[in-house]
Amino acid sequence: MPVKKLIKALLPPSWIHELKVVLGRSVSYRGNYESWGAAVSAARGYDEPAILEKVRVATHRVVSNEAVFERDSVCFDHEECRRPVLDYLLRVAAQNDSQLSVLDFGGSLGSFYNQHKSHFAELRVVEWSIVEQPHFVVVGRREFETDVLRFYDSMAECLIERSAQVLLLSSVLPYLPDPHGFIGQAIATGIQAVVIDRTAFLPGPRDRLVVQKVPPEIYEASYPAWFLGEVKVVDGFKAGGYRLEQRFDCEEAACLGGEFKGMVFERMDGAQ
Repeated sequence: MPVKKLIKALLPPSWIHELKVVLGRSVSYRGNYESWGAAVSAARGYDEPAILEKVRVATHRVVSNEAVFERDSVCFDHEECRRPVLDYLLRVAAQNDSQLSVLDFGGSLGSFYNQHKSHFAELRVVEWSIVEQPHFVVVGRREFETDVLRFYDSMAECLIERSAQVLLLSSVLPYLPDPHGFIGQAIATGIQAVVIDRTAFLPGPRDRLVVQKVPPEIYEASYPAWFLGEVKVVDGFKAGGYRLEQRFDCEEAACLGGEFKGMVFERMDGAQ
């Protein structure tokens, strides 16, 4: 067995994470800030144009079949899939005459879609709509848009053109200044289902605001991030007329007393 696989088999994920942090090869988190502004002041910030360019180049490698998929501008040469999320999306399609329409909020230049699109090949209709920051939308529309993949500046703009069945929030809620306010906006759209993936949760209702540092081999950056109180998130959706349909663990290592999880919320019949 290769040494890397042997280490992964023998050590708990949290130990592996700490080892990578020490070696400078993993995302790390620090602090417990009172406000988003305070966390922004403590972060070094990042070069948005440089990051976008790295993502753009990596996405072109995927589209041209030089890489299997990319995540956060890093290319991978092996297949991987977010199995619980993929299974749920395929179930939605099966329940809707082989039609799937996803609103992927914060979906970069198509990371999740490009990683999984081969699994959607047999579906009758696929719509993948990404809502992103303006500079990502400009590049997305210019270089990557297709009949399936579209880019939008807001959820409202997207929902005028497409009737999305699922709102996908993959590793995005922690990076919003007001994630609970955003959840309220998502509920207000009346979308049938919301899927949260790759998100750090703390047990109980309290959030923790930290500064996240990205390994330099990805790009030089640090920025605010939330560890969300799981109870508060679940209660927020329930108050908005959604039930927790599914909860699943993610492969990202636990840290700061939190765990990375995914959740699926479905709108209850008759919810206003």
